[in-house]
Amino acid sequence: MPEGDFVNPQSVARMNQGLTKDQVALLLSNPHFSEGMNALTWNYLFNFYVGSGKEYIQCQYQVKFDNKGLVEQTAWRTGQCADLVNPQAKPVIAKMTLAADGLFAFGKGRLADMDSAGVQALDGVVEKIKSAGHDVRQITITGFTDRFGSQQSNETLSRQRAQSVKDHLVAKGINAALIKVVAKGSTEPVVYCAGPQTPSVIDCLKPNRRVSIVVE
Repeated sequence: MPEGDFVNPQSVARMNQGLTKDQVALLLSNPHFSEGMNALTWNYLFNFYVGSGKEYIQCQYQVKFDNKGLVEQTAWRTGQCADLVNPQAKPVIAKMTLAADGLFAFGKGRLADMDSAGVQALDGVVEKIKSAGHDVRQITITGFTDRFGSQQSNETLSRQRAQSVKDHLVAKGINAALIKVVAKGSTEPVVYCAGPQTPSVIDCLKPNRRVSIVVE
């Protein structure tokens, strides 16, 4: 099923070890790939709506059975998808996603390229981190891009933007040792918009151009 299938996140959240294949099929439907009903591994491609529009994210999910045909293990390909089903999976103090287009000039990623409104948004993040005090153990800043451009250039831009956000937080008094920078490039899109690089498609892909900050 290359186009994937829309499923209720609550159905996936009910998955547990020990369920039978019939019970899994009732919750999730039959597997979406060609492994067959008797296989010990079932793979799925789920579509989850995000926001209030028609945009959706595609998530790969895997169910492994033991020799008795009971669920032994489940896994998501990306942690972002797991958070959609179980948003409280981690001890998160704060989690926010900032539109890269609102933080930086288009195609730019240096600290000097930051927009004044983006700087103001980051200062709000700084206040939340400081209010948490000694409870903060790690701050993960992750940069993302849309699918246009080479893999290398997208990774470079996403890392540059995440690093610039870190530099701003450090300049505002946040301990650099707590901050981890991650570059995901275009590997974890929030929305999928088909078509060439036209203004309408670029605008549609805006949610993919982002910087996320997770304070644990």
